[in-house]
Amino acid sequence: MTLVSLMIGVFGIVLGVGYAMGNKKIKDFGFDELVQAFISAAIIATLYAAFSYNGIISTAIAQVFYSANATSTCYGFLSSNPAMCFAYAYTTGLAPISINGKSYPSLMDSAVTLLAPVSVLYGVLSVLGSIKLSGIFISVGFASFVQPLLSQINYIISSLTFSIISLEIQGVIIKFASIVAVPILLPAGIVLRALYFTKRLGGMLIAVAIGFYAVFPLTYLLGAQLISAYASNPGALSESVSSYSGGVITTLQSTTQPTLTSGNFSILSSLYSVVKTAIAPLEAIVEELISTISLLITEVFFVPLLSLMITITSTRELARILGSEISFGKFDIF
Repeated sequence: MTLVSLMIGVFGIVLGVGYAMGNKKIKDFGFDELVQAFISAAIIATLYAAFSYNGIISTAIAQVFYSANATSTCYGFLSSNPAMCFAYAYTTGLAPISINGKSYPSLMDSAVTLLAPVSVLYGVLSVLGSIKLSGIFISVGFASFVQPLLSQINYIISSLTFSIISLEIQGVIIKFASIVAVPILLPAGIVLRALYFTKRLGGMLIAVAIGFYAVFPLTYLLGAQLISAYASNPGALSESVSSYSGGVITTLQSTTQPTLTSGNFSILSSLYSVVKTAIAPLEAIVEELISTISLLITEVFFVPLLSLMITITSTRELARILGSEISFGKFDIF
């Protein structure tokens, strides 16, 4: 406020000089900048009331968060903003979150929980596909049974890997936003908004700070509420996949690979039955995996895209209110 008071004094003097000299340009310049200085004072007072303890924005964020009946656990700087805490816990947190009284694992926990057993399943199916029964005149393999399933599971593993990488990036962005939004960007924006040559830059920084602090994390809460009604249990699916893989491994360990002769074609029939029995439950398992991964991809990629669109739009509009302009290049289509 000291800086704003100084600017009010300076432009008040400029306005007085303009009247004394009868110079319209100096009078208009002094009047316009004096108005801007008073606007900056009003912005500073409003931001102080909004971001102080129990301020308007802080209270609004808390009310929205608790009205969703959501809970999450964070420590350090993330704990000061419940919505930011939820966004981080929802994406990469170690502890489960709660929405409308129901507990859910974090997206990172869901992806990692599925990746290990699905990778083991891929290895087990690769072993099944490599089994060959060799005889004097014939050789029989099971690759044709297994290859279509291996292709689908390979896509699932790739999707889980990209999801984990994306979640790590989102966690870093959320932490960065929590660290810089109010402690760094907002004070810098207030100072620059009070100065004549940097007021547009200051308005932009204030808009970005508010967008990062309030809009960005609340959109994650919105996305989580929309998706929670369709959420599945990745833990149960992981146990099902692990149980299946363990059963197949046990069966293979008790079965030796025979060599066909004229007298042991019955072994071919027996081992064929073993492989067929092992493959039969896979259709239901793979379908459930694809359904779960589809929902996970929606949460990991499309919900953040929605969050980005809403944050960009609100930040740009807020910057215009503060007398600045923000261009996001191709993202301006949002």
